[in-house]
Amino acid sequence: CKKFSTIGRKIVFQVIEYVIAYKSILTSIKKEYDAFIETIKKGQRTAFNLHDKLKVLATEPTALVYHRKRTIQLEAKMRVIENNSSKIQLQIDKMKQLRAEHDMKEEKYCTFSKVPSKPIPGMTLQESVSLDALTKYLKHLEDKYAEIKQLMLKNTYQLRG
Repeated sequence: CKKFSTIGRKIVFQVIEYVIAYKSILTSIKKEYDAFIETIKKGQRTAFNLHDKLKVLATEPTALVYHRKRTIQLEAKMRVIENNSSKIQLQIDKMKQLRAEHDMKEEKYCTFSKVPSKPIPGMTLQESVSLDALTKYLKHLEDKYAEIKQLMLKNTYQLRG
């Protein structure tokens, strides 16, 4: 359009210079032509500006839709994380309870008799006063205690897994 208006101006100018008798009429036609071309150019600029504004306005709702979609995705992830956290917390509480029960049982079995005059279960009176027999029995009890403790630890690890 720009090339066409430039060529048109040159042609009209040459015609005006060549035909002197119609110079005033042709000059007024040229002025109207220039005004018309200028109006078309302003209209095109306005149309381009409005088109750009329309593009911006059209993309705003799309961006809002994308933000809402992302919000929904992130909220879903948060719910999954909260559920996992609560499951983990339940497992931790269960482990604490099991440990407390284990510690209570350990205290029960490790308490000593307050009455020393009672005989030691599984030993005769003769053995209960013999240092060698008592040492041997203590070793037997310590081995049994270690074995039970090992089993308890194994069961605890199986519960965690």
